[in-house]
Amino acid sequence: MKPTATPRVLLPLAALLVLANPVAAYEESDAPLLDPQVVRVWHSPDQPEPGAQWTGGIEFVPGHNVTEVRFQVCNVGEFCVAPPTLAQRLGDNEWTYDTNDYRDPLGNPVPWGDEDATDGADWRVGTQFFLTHADGNHTELPHGLDLTSEECEGRYRECSETHYFAWDLPAGPVASAGETDRGAPGPAPLLVLGLLLLAAYPLRNRQGRS
Repeated sequence: MKPTATPRVLLPLAALLVLANPVAAYEESDAPLLDPQVVRVWHSPDQPEPGAQWTGGIEFVPGHNVTEVRFQVCNVGEFCVAPPTLAQRLGDNEWTYDTNDYRDPLGNPVPWGDEDATDGADWRVGTQFFLTHADGNHTELPHGLDLTSEECEGRYRECSETHYFAWDLPAGPVASAGETDRGAPGPAPLLVLGLLLLAAYPLRNRQGRS
């Protein structure tokens, strides 16, 4: 029996629906629609407890042309914790990361979901991937709007969303508030460092791109 044409028709239509509203973050399930080489983007557990660490990753179809993957995780529109960081390759088609190893510039763990770091506001956790291809080209996934464009003037937070696969993490108290493992700094230093990184890395990478 010959396959129907329906799946081939649905994919472009679904992609158009995803891209029709660009001033918004993408869900992880949107990844295959943005790049046909991607099988999935994921994080686990689905809803980490405040202060808990978690894992994530990206998987590609067999025969893909990606040779290296870096990732960056931010509280979208607020601060980033570290520059794009090399993900670990598993087999031929998957790269993963563990936030236990994703630390601020002082080497401290991130208190994900800490209500003290955001004045009680929930966290908007977003991941962006930086891909190196076999031909030497580099791409970003998602590839968001240019934050310096007229379209994004006065809409920094909204436009920031277009650069990430994002999910909400309800804020809550974190054990040993104001201090994390190994004498880590409290929320204020973390926010300052994060804001400096947000200015240094995402804007540098995204300036002049649409």
